[in-house]
Amino acid sequence: MSIGRLIQEVFEETEMKVAVLARRIGMSRQSVYNIFEKETLETELLMKISQVLGYDFFRHFRFERGTGKMIFVYNPNPDHYRPDIRLKQALWGQAQAESRIEQLEKRLADKEKLIELLRSGADESSDEF
Repeated sequence: MSIGRLIQEVFEETEMKVAVLARRIGMSRQSVYNIFEKETLETELLMKISQVLGYDFFRHFRFERGTGKMIFVYNPNPDHYRPDIRLKQALWGQAQAESRIEQLEKRLADKEKLIELLRSGADESSDEF
């Protein structure tokens, strides 16, 4: 699967005509058909296409360690990109983060109490001298 082919698949799921897509991204109809054949696209063009089609094509790219390049990675597993699953994962991550924040806030409160006790003890001992 190439980025061009994925764009074509997403486009075909819409009821949009090629002429409309072409006009919205500022290209000719033939250029749109050429995009469907591309292995790579410039970022600005991909962003325009993403906005027009309402689909985040950038989620299919990963940074390749060692080469320093962004590569197209298509995962045919439809659940991998399902917003409801990603939302559940994000909510779980948020709950984990909130729990950790609560733990840290308790620890901070305990340490603040300890500091206050140490300060009040130091104030009392300095009053004795």
